[in-house]
Amino acid sequence: MTYTVYIDEVFAVNTVMDILVLAAAGRLLGYKSGRLRLLAAAALGGLWSCVSIFLSWNALLGALITYLGVSGLMARIAYPIKRPGEMLRAVGCIYLASVILAGVMLAIRETPALGGAMDAGPPLLFWVFMAAGGAAGLFGFSQAAVRALRARLRRRDICRVILRKGEASEAVSGLIDTGNRLIDPATGCPVHVAEAEVMEKLCPRVQGVIFVPYQSVGGKGMLPAVFVDEMEVRQGEEIWRAIHPLIAVSRQPLSSGGEYQMLIQKCDK
Repeated sequence: MTYTVYIDEVFAVNTVMDILVLAAAGRLLGYKSGRLRLLAAAALGGLWSCVSIFLSWNALLGALITYLGVSGLMARIAYPIKRPGEMLRAVGCIYLASVILAGVMLAIRETPALGGAMDAGPPLLFWVFMAAGGAAGLFGFSQAAVRALRARLRRRDICRVILRKGEASEAVSGLIDTGNRLIDPATGCPVHVAEAEVMEKLCPRVQGVIFVPYQSVGGKGMLPAVFVDEMEVRQGEEIWRAIHPLIAVSRQPLSSGGEYQMLIQKCDK
C-alpha cells in the first residue's frame, strides 16, 4: 500500500494545532504571550513534525527528543519561562491541552451528523472544521479551568475580620489582597479598604478623616479613610492583630458576589 504525504499540509495542520494548544496552555498557566512568540513556537513544532517523517531511529530516543527537547524549546519560545520547574510544568500543560484538543476533534469526527459531511468535503475544509471545533472546546475548558483555579485561590485567601472602634465592633469577611499597595503618603501607613456599609455601622460619626490617593485601571482619585482602634484577622488557625489600622472607605462593592467586604494588606502583625 502506498501513501502520498503532502509536506506542506503536514506543516500547516501541525502549526495550526500547535498555535491552538500553546495559546490554551498559556491561558491555563497565566502567561501573556505575544502572537509572534506563539507563531514561532508553533512553526517549530510544525517543522519538527515534517522532519520527523524522514527520520528512522530508536523509538525511545525519538520520544525523548519530541516530548522533552522540542516541546521544552517550544514552551521556552512561547512563554516567559525563567526556571526549569516552570518549563516542566509548561510542557505538562501543553500535553494536557493536546489531549483535550485531540479528544474534542475525535468527538466531532465520530459525530454521525457531522462525520459524513466532513469526509465528503476537501481535506483542507475537513481540518479547518475540526480545528475550529477543537479550539472552541479547548478554550472553553481552559477558561473554565482558569475560573475554577482563581475561585479556589480566592477562597483560600478569604479571612474573618473583626474591626473595633470604641465599644463598637463589626465582623466581616475580608480578602488578603497581595496586590493592594495602598499607603497613606503622609504617614506611610498601609491602608486597608472596607465597604461604606461596614464603616457606617462601625462608626457612623467620625472625626479626623484622611483622604488617601489611589490609582487603578479604572482611573485615580481620593478615598476617605479613618483610623480604628483595632483590627483582628483570622485566617484558618492563624490570628493576627493590627493596632490603629487605617481603613479606607469604598462606595462600590468590593466583590461582585458579596464574598468579602474588605481588602486586607497582610503586612502589620
